[in-house]
Amino acid sequence: MVKNEIIFRQELERVNEWWLTGRVREKELFPIKRHYFEQVKRELETQRVEIVIGPRRVGKSVLLKQLIASLIEDGIRPQQSSITPWMTPRSIHSLITS
Repeated sequence: MVKNEIIFRQELERVNEWWLTGRVREKELFPIKRHYFEQVKRELETQRVEIVIGPRRVGKSVLLKQLIASLIEDGIRPQQSSITPWMTPRSIHSLITS
């Protein structure tokens, strides 16, 4: 159970601003598609949960935002796609009750 649903929703909207704006900010997309872009996009069709992990500053968030922008261009509603780069075991624990 989420401790405070309003704060949880606000935090999700903050990191998934395309839910409100309908698009990913251009400056966050990087002009060149990441190496794994097409592979990960194909994996999304399997309807499984995909987890992108890797060292800091290698382009994980850029890849995810490129995917979300592509999905929106393909007609997927912005609210149907989300990323949670701030989700760590500690931050998840702080949002839920025991």
